[in-house]
Amino acid sequence: ASADAFSVIGAYLPTAEALDDREPFHGSIDDLIVWNRAMPVAEVEELHEMESHGLDLGLIRFYPLDGNALEELDLQDNGVIHGTEPGPNRFGEEGMALRFDGDDDYVELPPLELGSRYTLSVWVLPAEEKGSGYFNILSNNGEPVWGVREDNLEQYFFGRVEGSAVERHVWTHLVLVRDGNSH
Repeated sequence: ASADAFSVIGAYLPTAEALDDREPFHGSIDDLIVWNRAMPVAEVEELHEMESHGLDLGLIRFYPLDGNALEELDLQDNGVIHGTEPGPNRFGEEGMALRFDGDDDYVELPPLELGSRYTLSVWVLPAEEKGSGYFNILSNNGEPVWGVREDNLEQYFFGRVEGSAVERHVWTHLVLVRDGNSH
């Protein structure tokens, strides 16, 4: 199985000239959490129910995105914000998520090399379409990419995996588990 790495929150190719090439996220993103292991289904179900992130076995990065791009575990893998603004999180707490304008906002991360076994968890609030075709959540300045398609708001992972649809203007919890060749 090929190894995956990520370095951008909120866009596919963030510095591309054309909007269709940037494929930016339009809406809000909160609590990006990364584990270096493929979680079993029972643990994934617990992620949605729990508000404290007690499942720390294999936890390697936690970006609460509380109006900034600070990494909470070791405070050394902080991201750099490019245009995003603080917004309300899923509890309505102002300044506790990041709002992306769907045009040119993104967060640049230190390289996040995950291999082929990992779990990603994030909360998203997709807004209206901006015409790029996708709401990209996480990419490596290109492939691989994880996000939601604009036309049907179905979750995808670089064209190989389709997931359940999400609603616009509703906070939704998304989880991607990669276990070798399966997602």
